[in-house]
Amino acid sequence: MSIGDALIEKLTSTIVQEAEKTRDALAAGFRASVRGQRLQGALPRPVYPNAVNYSGAGRLVGWSIRATGGEVVLNLYDGPAADPDRYIGAVDLASGASQTISIDHGVSIVDQLYVESTGAGTPAGALWIGAVD
Repeated sequence: MSIGDALIEKLTSTIVQEAEKTRDALAAGFRASVRGQRLQGALPRPVYPNAVNYSGAGRLVGWSIRATGGEVVLNLYDGPAADPDRYIGAVDLASGASQTISIDHGVSIVDQLYVESTGAGTPAGALWIGAVD
């Protein structure tokens, strides 16, 4: 392989890598928009127990949740399932209690937001997801 061929191969590889980075950055920007408008506040997502509640990168910036029918503990994870290595935190509510929390700057979500629910009650309310910044 000549020096010229090696140089062309290296440049081609670098251009492809930079194009992939640009595509990923644009995709993240589009995920942080609704009908073409950039999100300025938080996107409320209904809380679903024992399920992925949000897919993609973002920030957990808060929640407003109430416990009905008994105590509720929500364990939050950054991933597709309850994984102790990807634990974000917990919301612990007595029966009939509610909690509204806003988190300055938020907590990064890399992949997905999984919500594990334990306790006799049922959670109701919303998780607030912020844009990727």
